[in-house]
Amino acid sequence: SDVYKRQTYHNPQISKVGDTYVLVFLKNMHLELNRQEVGLATTQSLEGPWKESPLNPVIPASGMMGGEEIVHASNPTLVVTPQGKFRVYFKSMTNKNGGGNPYREISFAESDQLEGPYVNYKGNPVISYAADKVDLEDPYIFRYNGVYYMIVEDRTGVVNLLEGSPIPADKIRPGGFRPGIIYRSEDGIDWGEPKIAYRTNETYFGAKLGRTERPHISVSYT
Repeated sequence: SDVYKRQTYHNPQISKVGDTYVLVFLKNMHLELNRQEVGLATTQSLEGPWKESPLNPVIPASGMMGGEEIVHASNPTLVVTPQGKFRVYFKSMTNKNGGGNPYREISFAESDQLEGPYVNYKGNPVISYAADKVDLEDPYIFRYNGVYYMIVEDRTGVVNLLEGSPIPADKIRPGGFRPGIIYRSEDGIDWGEPKIAYRTNETYFGAKLGRTERPHISVSYT
């Protein structure tokens, strides 16, 4: 049936928390291809077996955020806070503009237990440029020396907007065709303005401009 044809697990991210490997991923169990949700699984060995959280999807595509209905939660990253809580940051979309053109925003949910339940932060989204009709994609968040960092794909020209020279709407080429950016935050909530994190494949390889997506590094939380 169409339901089973469209079920999928995608965009995995693995962190090590103590002696446990934690996999967060997007899952699509709906007929609507864009109604993705976040799942979580754990194992003691990368060879498996993996055990899914009995609370999956730990972040469903349902509920409300900023007065709007959540329609999409995907591309997750797990972070352990200094207070020992578990946060899953993710790309969120709501039915702003009637759902016709939902902009990608960055949000997070938090839990006292690794497997959940996860509760959406009441101030979500923590990063959004929807009012300016540009957005971000593929966030990866980590902590280093007590500071939170986020590297992310500048999907539609956020840097251009912040520099005062926004790309005209009819000239925007969505996707990772521009340098990626990095944010810094003391608490993982207030992120300020970003800096350039990495350049395009043209810069590094002298190749024809292509999409650079899903920036990641390897992190272990003890």
